[in-house]
Amino acid sequence: MTKTQHADTDQQPGDDPEGLEPFPGRLALSPAETGRALGLDRTTIYVLLNKGELRGVKAGSRRLIPISEVQRFLGISGAGDRNGATQ
Repeated sequence: MTKTQHADTDQQPGDDPEGLEPFPGRLALSPAETGRALGLDRTTIYVLLNKGELRGVKAGSRRLIPISEVQRFLGISGAGDRNGATQ
């Protein structure tokens, strides 16, 4: 395996079908990070969370959006529903 290959795929850096390359190894994103990944502002992310269109989890005073939820929202296949996701 070369340094440019991902460990468990044949993908090369820059090949990012989910559009989440800026967040490698992350399981969840903040509303601001989710907004950047989706091209939306943070306020819109909170509106989507409050309407239940996007699900997040509370971690203390923080709200986090699982990567799998971002993928589900975008309709990317293979994104499973995680237990514990709340509206």
